[in-house]
Amino acid sequence: MELINEIVKAVGAADIGTGVTAAGLGSIKKDSFVGMLYEDIAQPSVQKLGLALSNISEILVIPTLYIKHGSDLIKANLANRVDSYKEKLDQIPPEKLIAVNPQIGIPIFERLSYITNDEVAELYLNLLAKGSSSDTVNEAHPAFIQVLERLSADEAKLLKYLKEQHYIPFVTLRIELHNATENAHSDTLKYSTMLQFEDIRYPDYTSFYISNLIGSGILEVSDEYITNEPLYDTIIDRYKIHEIIGQISNVGTGIIVRGTIEVTAFGEAFLKACIV
Repeated sequence: MELINEIVKAVGAADIGTGVTAAGLGSIKKDSFVGMLYEDIAQPSVQKLGLALSNISEILVIPTLYIKHGSDLIKANLANRVDSYKEKLDQIPPEKLIAVNPQIGIPIFERLSYITNDEVAELYLNLLAKGSSSDTVNEAHPAFIQVLERLSADEAKLLKYLKEQHYIPFVTLRIELHNATENAHSDTLKYSTMLQFEDIRYPDYTSFYISNLIGSGILEVSDEYITNEPLYDTIIDRYKIHEIIGQISNVGTGIIVRGTIEVTAFGEAFLKACIV
């Protein structure tokens, strides 16, 4: 805490939680994270970057080591991420620009040092940009970083789709075995949706992706189903569920379970902060 307080004093910040104003911006040091990335530190866009990172530029240990000693590929990847962030800062009015909170900025830059997937990196950068504006800083919650850590590139794509949807219909095939103990059943084709046919790389893992997003608190499952039956009929036909029920009729009874997958309140806040 003493180190952070000294850094705040050095850049003239009045409150580390709300950031600093342009009047409080100190000089960008050549040996700081920003200074090593850009030769012309007098550029207005670099100055804005320096302001946004003024609370953390000198304590970004891991990214700084990569810039100093990493391979050209690592350096280029990190530089591209910072350039993208700088472009997002250009969309923030100068009077709204603030220094990002270290609790948000430091872990995000540490992760951006090694993330190579553009879809996942974009979510981190969107969260970072939200934490760099006085209008949206309240939307940038540190808990969202832990969620981002658990996402694959496919899940990042699905989240963009989910932001536009109020609910997602799903179907599960429940098989009640003949001559089994009471209430014994097994579920197959769990959480079958049309999401599998979105533009994702590994569609066979869609049910796993949904389970991961449920475990992350982004989604929740409801057994209540919507009255729009054609939506479910499309899923049932696509997965040939009636054919499967016929094939297993000698060993068990197939029951079609309909439901909806909904975005939680936490999920709504996450999507607002990380999906633009």
